[in-house]
Amino acid sequence: MSECIRLGMADIIHEDEEWPEVHNLRLRNWVIRKLQTVIDFERDASDSAKEIDTDLFRRVLTEGPEPSLEFLGELIELDGGYYSPGPTRAVMSSASAPVLVSGLPTRSFTGDFTIEIRGTSRHILNTSRPAIEAADIGTQSIESYVDIEDTQSFDLDWLESFFDGQFDATVQPERHWNGFDRSTSYRLQWTDEEQDVRTFGKFYALFQDFGENRGARYWLRRKPVEENPTSEFAEVPRRILKYVCLILDDLDGNTREVIFEQADEGLVVKADFQPPRPVFRWMAAIGGLYDPASGYLRWIITPDNKAATKQLFNKLPVRITDNT
Repeated sequence: MSECIRLGMADIIHEDEEWPEVHNLRLRNWVIRKLQTVIDFERDASDSAKEIDTDLFRRVLTEGPEPSLEFLGELIELDGGYYSPGPTRAVMSSASAPVLVSGLPTRSFTGDFTIEIRGTSRHILNTSRPAIEAADIGTQSIESYVDIEDTQSFDLDWLESFFDGQFDATVQPERHWNGFDRSTSYRLQWTDEEQDVRTFGKFYALFQDFGENRGARYWLRRKPVEENPTSEFAEVPRRILKYVCLILDDLDGNTREVIFEQADEGLVVKADFQPPRPVFRWMAAIGGLYDPASGYLRWIITPDNKAATKQLFNKLPVRITDNT
C-alpha cells in the first residue's frame, strides 16, 4: 500500500505538470483502481466472516497504529486535504545502510542503489555518503530528522532553560489541577495531590489542567526551598511533555530504563516508559517491529541500527542497560 501511494503521487503530479500537490481523494481513487483486484475496499459489512478494512488507505497515508508516510516525512500534509511529496534525503543511521526518506517511489532509486523495504520504511544498502551525495541526494542527521538537533541532553539544565524562557507571571493554579506522579510503560500517571521534586534549592512540580471546552494543558511550577515561597508557572507544550516528565522522574529517583538484549527474533530494545514522539519516529524509520510484551514497550531492530538508536536514547534522562 505504501509503495502504491508513492507511485500514485508521482503519476498524478507528472500528469498535472503543476505545483507538486495532490488532493487525498484523488490519490485514494488512484490507489483503489490499482489495488482493487487484490484488496476489496467495498466488502459486505453484513458478512461477519469477512474482515473489513475500508480505512487502510488513510492509515498508511497519515494516521493509525502503524507508521504512516506522513509520520515518516515522506509526504507533507497541506491545508484543505492536499499532500505534497516530501524532499528526498538519506538519514545517516549507519555508514553503509542509511534510511531513505522520500516521496518518490522506490523505482526512482533502484538504478543507482540497492533498496531494502522494512515495513513502511526503506534503506539504501551497501552504500556510502560520497555515493549518496554523488547521486544528488542530500544527507540528514538523526537529530535533525527527529527534530531535536538543538538539544545535547534533556536534563535539569535544559529544564531550567525551558522554564526561564516560558515563565508566565499571570498564571494562577486551579483546585482541580492534577499533579504528575510518574511515567509508566503505557501512560503518564496523575494524582490529586501535589508531587514536588526537589532540585538544588528549588522544587518543581507538573500539573494537568482540563479546562472547559478544550483539551488538557500542562503547567510546570517552580518555587524556592524556603518558607512561604513564591510559585512561578510555565506552560508545557504537549510536544515536550514527555521530556519534562522523564526529567522529573529522574530527579525523583524514578529513573526509567531502556534495555538492549539479544533474542531469537533479533536485537530487542525494551523501554519501561512511553518514549517521546521522536523515538517512535526513529523506530518507524529504521523498520523496527513494534512488539510490546511483559510490561515493556518493545521493538525488534537490526543490529546495524543499534549504535544510532542508543545515541538517540542517550539524550534522554534514562538508564541504558546493554545485555547484548
